[in-house]
Amino acid sequence: MKDSEKELYEELQCMENKGITLWLGGKRSDPSHITKALCVREDARRGFYMRDYVYDGETLKELRFDRVVNC
Repeated sequence: MKDSEKELYEELQCMENKGITLWLGGKRSDPSHITKALCVREDARRGFYMRDYVYDGETLKELRFDRVVNC
């Protein structure tokens, strides 16, 4: 695992441990699956993932990764 992948995985794991739910493409996910999806980009034409932070008041509740396709 590359340093950048390890950093991402640890960041996501920390968030999950704090009770923040993680989502990938509209489905609940986990640090491992998200790290793999974000770090393995075989075809840039398929787009990339953008973070979407979902708050309840001032508390972060969800971190969503949504695919964005460049038209």
